[in-house]
Amino acid sequence: MTTFRDIPFGQPVPDSPHAVLCSIPRLTDVIGYEERRPEVVAAMRVGYPRFLINPLVARAQELAKRELDLANREVRLVQTKRLAAGMAQFVGQAAAGPTSWRGVWAVDFPKTQQPMSRAKAFHQHVGAAITSRQAEDVLLASGELTTRFGETPFAGDPVAKIQTNLAEAYGVANPGSILLTGSGMTAFFEVFQAVCEAQVHHRQRRRWLQIGWQYVDTTEVLKKFLGPNEHFHFWPDANDLAGLEKFFEKYGAELAGVVAEFPTNPLLQAVDLPSLHALCQKYGAVLMVDPTLASPRVVDVLPYSDVVFNSLTKYAGNQGDFMGGAVVFNPASKWAAELRAMVAANLAPHYPRDLRRLATEIDGYAPLIEKATANATRLAQFLERHPGVKAVHWTGSALAKKNFAQLARRPGLNASVFSFVPRGDLAHFYDRVQVVKGPSFGVNFTLLCPFMYLAHYDLVSSPEGREKLASLGLDPALIRVSVGAEPYEQIEAAFAEALK
Repeated sequence: MTTFRDIPFGQPVPDSPHAVLCSIPRLTDVIGYEERRPEVVAAMRVGYPRFLINPLVARAQELAKRELDLANREVRLVQTKRLAAGMAQFVGQAAAGPTSWRGVWAVDFPKTQQPMSRAKAFHQHVGAAITSRQAEDVLLASGELTTRFGETPFAGDPVAKIQTNLAEAYGVANPGSILLTGSGMTAFFEVFQAVCEAQVHHRQRRRWLQIGWQYVDTTEVLKKFLGPNEHFHFWPDANDLAGLEKFFEKYGAELAGVVAEFPTNPLLQAVDLPSLHALCQKYGAVLMVDPTLASPRVVDVLPYSDVVFNSLTKYAGNQGDFMGGAVVFNPASKWAAELRAMVAANLAPHYPRDLRRLATEIDGYAPLIEKATANATRLAQFLERHPGVKAVHWTGSALAKKNFAQLARRPGLNASVFSFVPRGDLAHFYDRVQVVKGPSFGVNFTLLCPFMYLAHYDLVSSPEGREKLASLGLDPALIRVSVGAEPYEQIEAAFAEALK
């Protein structure tokens, strides 16, 4: 495992062209990346693929420019014709495409600020780009590459292997009912689109509700892809059930969908999901739940949801070199048949090589959960007692414990991800702690992320933004920890030394 040492800035973790994260070991590196300082961005060999275009994908896009005679325009390569058409529409009149090219779809637009910014946003929020392995194969077929990066081969049916493992995780009887796609955000986007069709277009329900502060791109989809007469509502306190009941009394008949993370990212709030589900059933809203932070092996959310979506990049793909997502419908939901048919028809299929990679990793899913959840419980308790720590947000805390425990797979089980705020200067701790530092979570090594700086730098870097964060109980110095499967004593020692 790659941890307990200072990994140089920009180095992929793991050392693979398909890695989805790289080491960002200093707070100045984080700030330089967020401010897009050229020397910092240039030093990053890879990054999370929805935020930083993988070098193999970038090479494939340059090849497409040459072969499509688009040298003076920007090109993005997208998984499906439908998603490419969606990107072109989102970018606006300046965009052209979709154009079929070497088995994928190209969208092109001028090299000017607005269309480039819009394309970047679609790429980030929807996760529709081709994967690094797909790009590698395009480059190989074109003669631009002569060999592939060596990976452990998988013999057998990868889809059956993956679906069987996930069926056990979700507790569903039919593995074939689980839908797979290229990223967790693509999974959510297609569920969102299906609910729009069913609720907004067919039933004229035009309100959407988000429970608690959630991962940035879930919120961005809800804000940027609503129609002109649709309304987005944000309910900041996931523990305020009485207030939610009043909200439903006022707006329930107009609600199209409700989106909840269980628990939320990064504050680890746990809504009373059975009560929320009952409210949604009473008023006819579709309840969409994301259990990614804890994983469906830790929490049983499907009985209290209409549809569950989550990222398989975390836990299922536990080595940091895979992107994927899944959608599962509650068979008892009245929405299951209608929504599943729409999502299944539109969901971008997984690229076969990515499926084979996941199939080689997914046997590590259950063992990682067992070890990492135990380690996380001990580390969170250690940090709660430590004088160098201001606050710890975890699923065993007084605020979250009751609601989380009622859906935990067994008593005493906690999420292996939590957040905390160190006292004093953030850089003092962040720069010194000897674990891997970068985005993502759910890998088999301990991974630390200065969450507010990486996900909400626009808020952290302005007085107005910091004031907004404070009003929501979010400290700019909040650090998210994804606890790995290393020996616990090594993990605690790394944190204790950095907190001195």
